[in-house]
Amino acid sequence: MNTLRKLKNKDGSALVVTVCFMAILLTVTAAMLALSSYSMNMSRQLHEDAAVLALAEAGVGDLLGRYGHNYKLLLGSSVSTNFGGGLGTFTASAAAGVGASLPTILVTGTGTIGGNTRETVLELLFTRKFHGAILAGGDIKFSDGAGLIVGDIHANGKIHNTTGASKKIDGTASAVGTVGGVAATNEIPGHGAIDIPEYLPFDEWEAIAIANGEWYEGNLNFPGMSNTKPNGGLMYVTGNVSFGQNSRFEGHLVAGGSITIAQRFVYIPTNTNAFPFAMLAGLDIDIGQLSEGLVGDIWAAGQIDVANNTELNGSLIAKGDVNVGNRLILTVLPEDLDEDELVPVMGGWVR
Repeated sequence: MNTLRKLKNKDGSALVVTVCFMAILLTVTAAMLALSSYSMNMSRQLHEDAAVLALAEAGVGDLLGRYGHNYKLLLGSSVSTNFGGGLGTFTASAAAGVGASLPTILVTGTGTIGGNTRETVLELLFTRKFHGAILAGGDIKFSDGAGLIVGDIHANGKIHNTTGASKKIDGTASAVGTVGGVAATNEIPGHGAIDIPEYLPFDEWEAIAIANGEWYEGNLNFPGMSNTKPNGGLMYVTGNVSFGQNSRFEGHLVAGGSITIAQRFVYIPTNTNAFPFAMLAGLDIDIGQLSEGLVGDIWAAGQIDVANNTELNGSLIAKGDVNVGNRLILTVLPEDLDEDELVPVMGGWVR
């Protein structure tokens, strides 16, 4: 009798254990199913979020594809596309940004699938493409009021005159800093910075000089009274170049170092269509007094110094300062008199 009771007690305990185990198993199974369902929903949601964001970015890309980076065409433009079949829609629009130091356009793209909407914004910063007589990454410094400059001048530093006189400018004088010592048609201090055109590296011109011009390694010094006319119209020197008094040069010159020109230098361009510059220097350019005939852009990665009584036709462009002596007569070339254009300088996603 006692044995039978013990067996029954054991059977009851086993049943309780089995029921508890089954309950735990069912609970775990239900939890796993719920977790699996949640994971699937999350995966579906993430996939849809990515698709909606891709639509928003596609809208931005479509707008830029239609109007490029043309500030005037892009500003105020918009697009809208419905793909149908539940694939979603995108819209995009471009508006002027506010508060930036440079002209700014915000391109906003919006993607929608069902009730899910995402937005992204691309910011484009623009600067003005400068066409003028003098452009300096640093200061423009005048030493007198004589002479005449026909064309606009701009300094990313300041414009000033060491003598207290006023240089006659038949055009606009603008600077990031102050504007003084000039008598210009229009004066704009506090102007935004303007990008200096970049010619470096000089690889393109070096290759042309090697193939169909004249190429020299190291420094090159031309004595006074020299008359130089490089083959193919282009001379490339890896180092510094200097010209003695009363020298004459016919062609276009590129130097990896500095260019130094003594007084009474005569320059004659030979192929302004192929070479849109007179001289390029990887360092400084120093132009002696009574020089004449320089036609085209004179560009230096350093600074440009122009001595007294010099006549130029083109543009002085330096990443550093431009220092001008007495009685400079500088006339910008007619093809450089176009109005300023806005060109993009950088961009990035803001959200």
